[in-house]
Amino acid sequence: MIKNKPNLVILVNAFVSAKSIGGGDRFIMEVAPTLSKSADTTIILPKVGYRHWLQKGLAKAKYIVLRPTVFDNRDNPFAIMLAYLIRCLQTIVILKRSRLSHLVTASHYLPDILPAAVIKWLQPDIRWTARMYHLIPSPTKRVGNPLTNTAVFLLQRLSLLFLRYADLIVADNRETLIHLRKMGFLPNNLKLLLSGIDYQTIANHIPRKNFPFAAAYIGRLDPHKGIFDLPQVWRLVVKTLPKTKLAIAGYGPKETTRNLTREFNRNNPSSSFSFVGFLPHEENGSHPLYDLLKSIKVLLLPNHEGGWPLTVAEAMAAGVPVVAYDLTIFRTAFTRGRLIAPMKDKHIFAKHVIALLSDERRRKKIGHIAEKQARQYDVRPISRQFAQLILGNGPVLPSPKPRSHPGQ
Repeated sequence: MIKNKPNLVILVNAFVSAKSIGGGDRFIMEVAPTLSKSADTTIILPKVGYRHWLQKGLAKAKYIVLRPTVFDNRDNPFAIMLAYLIRCLQTIVILKRSRLSHLVTASHYLPDILPAAVIKWLQPDIRWTARMYHLIPSPTKRVGNPLTNTAVFLLQRLSLLFLRYADLIVADNRETLIHLRKMGFLPNNLKLLLSGIDYQTIANHIPRKNFPFAAAYIGRLDPHKGIFDLPQVWRLVVKTLPKTKLAIAGYGPKETTRNLTREFNRNNPSSSFSFVGFLPHEENGSHPLYDLLKSIKVLLLPNHEGGWPLTVAEAMAAGVPVVAYDLTIFRTAFTRGRLIAPMKDKHIFAKHVIALLSDERRRKKIGHIAEKQARQYDVRPISRQFAQLILGNGPVLPSPKPRSHPGQ
């Protein structure tokens, strides 16, 4: 039994909708059970995020749910901004009344970072560990609404100013770590720890429902995720394999979803694709997302940017090979079990999808390689490393460094 447990508070305030969850938030959900064994853990979060945590069933933690506002669960960027500002104020008030020795922020978003910086300034002895997973590129280099992209970019830059108060910043990919160093963050305050997944649950999962799809896109419906490349990619796939069907699993703003649906209808027969909405990891004892992963043969990841892609690791754990664009992460972490196309080259992307769906023997071979690679990202040992980093319970093991491997 641990005496005098640290008082740990985790801020998970960046939820936009009850219908979606980011990879950073999901990672914190996966490691929270380990943290709660070593510390008296309190999780502060909005009501739109509470549902996800309830389904996860973390018994040993205390929850403080922020009072909802009319701006929660809305697509509008202005409403999201107001919701975030209100959450900042609510959280600061709660933290000032709380007894805590350690603080963890789940994301780089303002409602996590600003309250943490304020309480760190007021109580310097608190140890603040910040999780960082992606640096947003300049709005001139990002697809999507220019005003939204500019606002998101500037808000992250503001968060980075407050982030300098953190005692430790844990990046989930080497590229982000290098960029933070170039921005002047002290090397002693930076650590690399790759994210993790519930490998055992996914690998051993027996689906309750079999989906009729050969391939899937899984993720938030945002332009920078490359979603508007999908209609043309899939048109090329269906030309060669006319009976093949794609699932688009995810949630996004209404206007984006309408535009994407229109592009699919313009490029593809309606029988070749289906929008299945957001599929949760857990729901009333079932695992809808894992059902889909166990049903498909290929995962499509057309992202134009990003850090450590949780969906890729989860698909690989299910034995599903991945087709993606040439992001740095596929040369550092996910070096096998995937086929890579040059950035925005939809023809090569489609060619890879066709190759996998046309050759079951090769697809299974690459899927087996993918599953083997995913084992090293089992969240259990990674959770222990994360706990050691933030609580100081013993030596920190190095993050796994996959060997570079040509081809698959």
